Amino acid sequence: MASKKWFSGFGLASLALGTLALLGLVSGLGSALRFDLTENSLYTLSEGTENIVDSIEKPVTLKLFFSYSAARDLPEIRSYGRRVESLLKEIVLLNEDKLDVVVIDPEPFSEEEDAAAELGLQAVPVSSGDEIFFGIAAVNDSGDKEVIPFLRPDKQAFLEYELAQAIYRLGLSKVPTVGLMSTLDVRGGFDMMTRRPKQPWMIFSQLEQVFNIEDVSSDVTELPESIDLLMLIHPKGLSDDTLYAIDQFVLAGGRLIVFLDPRSEWDQPSMPMGGEHENASSLDQLLAQWGVSMPQKVLLDDGRAAQVSGGARSNVRHLGVYSFTGGDFDTDDVATSQLNSLNMATSGVFVPAEGDSQVQFIPLLKSSKSATLTEPERFKNLTDPRSLSYDFKPDNKAYAIVARLSGNAKTAFPDGVGVPEPVDEAGDADTVETQDVADDSGDDKAPIKYEKKANHLDNGEIQVMLVADTDLLADQLWVQVQSFFGQTIAQPFSDNGTFVMNAVENLLGSSDLIKIRSRARYSRPFDKVQELQQKAGQAFREREKSLNDRLKETEEKLAELQQPPEDGVLTLSQEQQDALVAFQEERLKVRKELREVKHQLNSDIDQLGVFLKLINILLVPGLICAGALLFGVLKREKA
Repeated sequence: MASKKWFSGFGLASLALGTLALLGLVSGLGSALRFDLTENSLYTLSEGTENIVDSIEKPVTLKLFFSYSAARDLPEIRSYGRRVESLLKEIVLLNEDKLDVVVIDPEPFSEEEDAAAELGLQAVPVSSGDEIFFGIAAVNDSGDKEVIPFLRPDKQAFLEYELAQAIYRLGLSKVPTVGLMSTLDVRGGFDMMTRRPKQPWMIFSQLEQVFNIEDVSSDVTELPESIDLLMLIHPKGLSDDTLYAIDQFVLAGGRLIVFLDPRSEWDQPSMPMGGEHENASSLDQLLAQWGVSMPQKVLLDDGRAAQVSGGARSNVRHLGVYSFTGGDFDTDDVATSQLNSLNMATSGVFVPAEGDSQVQFIPLLKSSKSATLTEPERFKNLTDPRSLSYDFKPDNKAYAIVARLSGNAKTAFPDGVGVPEPVDEAGDADTVETQDVADDSGDDKAPIKYEKKANHLDNGEIQVMLVADTDLLADQLWVQVQSFFGQTIAQPFSDNGTFVMNAVENLLGSSDLIKIRSRARYSRPFDKVQELQQKAGQAFREREKSLNDRLKETEEKLAELQQPPEDGVLTLSQEQQDALVAFQEERLKVRKELREVKHQLNSDIDQLGVFLKLINILLVPGLICAGALLFGVLKREKA
């Protein structure tokens, strides 16, 4: 009787309404009930991204242009496109009031294609002859835009960072300002020796196109409030007041990038015959407080030595001039992850201090292990770079040349600094420190009271990047600059400029942006298949080596047997004929063995593939059917 009620008109209508209500409930809770079950949490956003998205004030629209139809024969690109779309939707869910995502398929000769090109996205040709768009344009309500022209699959680990950076930039109310404090003529100047003006270094011409550059004197007692990042290049002999200003700037949250050098090749005296000239720089007092030191030694790196001109001789390897490649960089840091090369000369190294420190030392560029340190004086009158290798003994240690510092640090000036000022005798002991110094008359030491500045910070969280070389900034090491009809044409041959731009952009971002992790790669390799390939590859290489050894041995034996006689008439003896036949048979035998190795590799992989297919096709459906049958049997027994 009850079953008839269920299948009556009222029952069916109630069932339909209940189903719709359940679907609506599930749909409404879908955004809240989301679980990331991937191995590396590929769809879980970093805390830094969440903070950036939550703090934006202007509405931002994320436009994903992806040519789905043109990428029909590119499964890897289509799969990556779906993942990008999912990640964008995850970001939008963090702040649906201020963020929106629009997915656009710009078909050929459509208005969408024109809009993509107008926004600055790149169309990339594919093997089918079509062109695909695969980029993102972030636009706010003021018309400002940030564009990722093309989403390269090999950069997918930094997709979240690039998206968060675009959203962060669109929320900025002003162009960031970089304070430049340098003892080198990086902004140009006048050459007293040639009596001609110097051109600005190309790196700083590029920085000026993106940021405001404000020159800061090396004797300041307080840094301008307008600067967001201080670029400190080759500091020499800075006063305590200037060091204190830098110390307080960093502890208060200001960003700092420092270029130091035990021997700067471009730090030359302004006048010839000017006596001794110090071309080393240091920042020891601050570095020590941050848990790091830079020995006044020059790196010799036999593993990364570059070729330099040897004058009348051909090019020679110079152990003090280096060419670093992709494998030397930290691939998990956005400042160095995509660098291919970096040229340096007579650089120093950074050594983290032993013991506990709240400041984290992260090397971004390391030397090879075939490296050691030497005195800068060896380069003073160096005429033959080959002499650097005569007594070279590697330390079997990779030295840090570029490093990032972050974490809580204490001030290097716990008592403050300042010009002695008179204070009343009842001065506050909490804000006044006394220091005994001798006066000019040589009398007994008289107490002078130094006042701790009102804005004195004892500690704070720092964000600093250290580079143990200044020469990498010079044009000669990374770019060819030519004048073409009044225009300056720059042709880089190394990534020095890219590194500096990456570092400045990264440091100018918010603390949340700097801390965003690089996402794990989406690719999920078949570990078992790779293991089989490695084993077979090792066996193949062993067989190949064995074949080459036997070939060489046999050819040497044949060469001995086939020495032409004095009359010039060469005839093969029976021994030579037998050796030749034996060689041919041996070669055929080894080639057959190589084919068997390759066949066994393919056979093992094919068997593994069949096994996995059986699991996916038969086992899982079989378990579902078995469960259904068991449920039916149990239900029947209860009835």
